[in-house]
Amino acid sequence: MSTQTGELIYYSSLLNRQVTNETASERLGRVIQVWLHYKDHQVIGFTCRLGVLKHNSCTFPWSQIAILEAQRILVKTIPTPHLNAVTNLEFQMQIAVDNHISHEVWTSTGNYVGKITDCRIYPHSGIVKDYILTVRSLRKLTLQQFYLSPNSIMAVSRGWMTVIDDFMQESEPVSSKMSGVNLLPVELA
Repeated sequence: MSTQTGELIYYSSLLNRQVTNETASERLGRVIQVWLHYKDHQVIGFTCRLGVLKHNSCTFPWSQIAILEAQRILVKTIPTPHLNAVTNLEFQMQIAVDNHISHEVWTSTGNYVGKITDCRIYPHSGIVKDYILTVRSLRKLTLQQFYLSPNSIMAVSRGWMTVIDDFMQESEPVSSKMSGVNLLPVELA
């Protein structure tokens, strides 16, 4: 699958979005978890809680999204509610189901760098363009954010990532957290 050009969306902006059936305009619930495959650096789907007080949830593969709008996601079909969120998505090693990203980042030589706090995604494919790495200054007084390319990541496990030692040569600082956030509807079909 090739990466798509155009507006990028943030992983964190997917959380709590309203999910609506495209054909019936029926509200299905809100996104409570996003499925990220770290080996492929791709969002493969999300979990939606049905109703306000109901405890039922359902999953949608990324390919089922018809349109991504600023506050809602329109999906092509209605899924079957289930208690186990894993059953509707392909379950493989290194799939993380998170309501936030908080991986620690370490260099291959064992130096702590910072934490992954978000990522930017191509909306048409779900492929991660880059991760947002938050780094503390040497005196731990200020925070800086950088774009971390998936090409700089050597290994990923639960809660941590290992990056190449000279990853900062490829990283550029994040000027504003809101730069590149998709606020307009995006047709995915």
